[in-house]
Amino acid sequence: MRCWIGSSTDDLVGTDPRPDGRRMSGWCPWWTEPSPDEWRAQQQLLVDGDRWVIDGNYGRTFDVRFAAADTVIVLAPSRLRCVVGAMRRVVANHGRAIQAPGCPERLDFRFVRWIWRYPVDSRTLLDNALSRYPGRLRVIELRSRREATELLDQL
Repeated sequence: MRCWIGSSTDDLVGTDPRPDGRRMSGWCPWWTEPSPDEWRAQQQLLVDGDRWVIDGNYGRTFDVRFAAADTVIVLAPSRLRCVVGAMRRVVANHGRAIQAPGCPERLDFRFVRWIWRYPVDSRTLLDNALSRYPGRLRVIELRSRREATELLDQL
């Protein structure tokens, strides 16, 4: 659902963060995380533009993105739907670098655990970051593909 709504909002807003039409990812080859400074610089380059859609939950750059955003769409489907969706994506694209160059699709226990624990371990960080911008950000929370489709139909 995340990539689907990200691509759909790119189309509606008229943004294309990469000249080859693929969505940009901050990840370095083989799922290596760039340094915090590099990641922040990448995000800053994106938000310096007039129109942008950033798809992802990189907690270290919430402040960069939320300070420049007017709307945040939070995707909050059930844990089971998230794990099943990740598994489907891996089966459909196994070994292909869909999300970022040099980062083949894979599924490992750490990632499944991260997905499953997201509501407990990471959602609080998102909520705290959003609370720093009261009244400034429009926050839309979607729990299903149906809700996402309805939102896109309204835009």
